[in-house]
Amino acid sequence: MSFGKYLVTVHLLSPSAHLSQLIAGLVDLQQEGDVELAICHTQPTWIPKSINVHPRAHGHMMFLEVNNGPRICIDVKDMDCISHEFLPYVDVYWKRSFNPRQCERVGEKVQPLGLNYEMVPEGRLPTQVTCMLEHRQEAPWRTHLRSLARQSGLLFNPTSKALHAEPDFGVSPKALFLARTWNPDEISDVRAREERAQINVARAEIIKRLRHELGPRFLGGFAPTPHAKKCFPDAVVQNTPTDKPSYLKLMKQYPVVVATAGLHGSIGWKFAEYVAFSKAIVTERITQKLPGPIASGRNYLEFADVEGCVESVVDLVTNRALREEMMAANFEYYGAFLKPSKLALRVLEESVELRRELARFESRLAGVA
Repeated sequence: MSFGKYLVTVHLLSPSAHLSQLIAGLVDLQQEGDVELAICHTQPTWIPKSINVHPRAHGHMMFLEVNNGPRICIDVKDMDCISHEFLPYVDVYWKRSFNPRQCERVGEKVQPLGLNYEMVPEGRLPTQVTCMLEHRQEAPWRTHLRSLARQSGLLFNPTSKALHAEPDFGVSPKALFLARTWNPDEISDVRAREERAQINVARAEIIKRLRHELGPRFLGGFAPTPHAKKCFPDAVVQNTPTDKPSYLKLMKQYPVVVATAGLHGSIGWKFAEYVAFSKAIVTERITQKLPGPIASGRNYLEFADVEGCVESVVDLVTNRALREEMMAANFEYYGAFLKPSKLALRVLEESVELRRELARFESRLAGVA
């Protein structure tokens, strides 16, 4: 359902690459004539000053106001916790890491935002916006020059147009799993250190098992960082560039890919990129709710341990019908739910409709009273 042209004010306060996807979608809608967009860096007046909307306390969040109506909170944190202090002041709270047990307790005000990954919005944006989305602390002239270099083709320009592809059913059946290690020594929290260590060990075991099982039909390993080379030298990828442009070019040659959970059990950027590139996906079990028709067995195969991962990867490499059906399903899902302009439009349309439903409900209550 469409409600005509949207006037959208974006309150972008947090430097966060996680927010780039939705900004890119809003910019696309503006270029298509569906949105009139204003981006500011001030706290919304409808959030009390007693609530300090500071990036350190509320990173990866921004606020929207649509047609002077629905007030919206966008929360793209890895963690599934909700910032409850904002709930009384917004009409809809869109949550990336949507844990049904936590979020559904709050009611319909909290909605699942969906998969998240980083990109650069099309066209030129103010330098301050670009710095914040790329989370860079650098001189504005450097950001401006990099933006010009991207637009002229001198540097890779990771826009939404460059970050998706139709399924390629002609590519040979091979599997890819390139990952990184998380250095536990970089943080002090004991639980977080343990989580990072467990993620590293599990990823290393998957890499070694798939190398053994598939041989030349598998390419995988850790990026050769100092931590990876020190702690997992036998799982580091050799002679394979891992920078973003090279990685995306390489990924197009592999129809089967492996995704593991991100920090705090989140669905990582890689999973979203795999869907956008129409891949057949094997992933750790997904516990978060996603919008739309995306499900295990249709868009991905899930695993709970190393053995389950290996079995699922082998299934997709050897079963052409299953592999191609999954690739087609992910291409369809991207076009309907993950494409940035579709994601942004769904947020706007559903927020307006939810606000109207709330107004009708409040009107009925007033009539009864």
